[in-house]
Amino acid sequence: MEGKGLMLLRIPIFLAVRTTASGPTEMHSRAAGTTVYEMAHDATRYPLEAILAMAESAASRKADLVPKLREGLKHSDSAVRSWAATGFLVRGSEAVAKANDALREALGDPSPSVRAIAAWALGRYGGPADLDAALPVLRALAPPEQNGVYISMLALNAIDALGPKASSLHDFIRAMRPEDPKAPDRVNEYVPRLQAKILGEPRQPPKRNPKSSPKRSPGAKAGK
Repeated sequence: MEGKGLMLLRIPIFLAVRTTASGPTEMHSRAAGTTVYEMAHDATRYPLEAILAMAESAASRKADLVPKLREGLKHSDSAVRSWAATGFLVRGSEAVAKANDALREALGDPSPSVRAIAAWALGRYGGPADLDAALPVLRALAPPEQNGVYISMLALNAIDALGPKASSLHDFIRAMRPEDPKAPDRVNEYVPRLQAKILGEPRQPPKRNPKSSPKRSPGAKAGK
């Protein structure tokens, strides 16, 4: 039986993997035909124990867990693979070098979250050839209109973390439409903020989404 300290350590990770381990976009796509809550509590669709174990391995930063992270990149579940890629990102250059081939392969993963995190790790801690391979992946994932706002935010955070290494993407980011037509207005505020931060320019206010704006009742009067 686990000690109280270990259980307390597992609580925040447990909450994270129940809600956002593979990103809200993937969570909603997995939940097609049901709710995210129901999907996350279905072990056949969301293997919580495997995800939790990989999340803990990723967060521990222990060097001897690198082989486990490599195996995690091959797991059938995308959330496990996302956490495995995150484990290399948080460990830095030495771990990324040991798994360079596996992370390069992950740039073609079916999951956009895995692709983004692998590109982040390779771009930040790999060599020039790794950066050349990572930047097109992040560029493709950056537009929220095509990828959804959550994947866009992940890619843009990676681009921001790369700093001058990603300067070749700045013109593209500047011209990129920052709205996800399917997202509510409050969520669509984040991509313009990241654009401004990356470019060092004043933030442009996002366009309002008519579908997400509250409708005024027929008898309501505008405030003075």
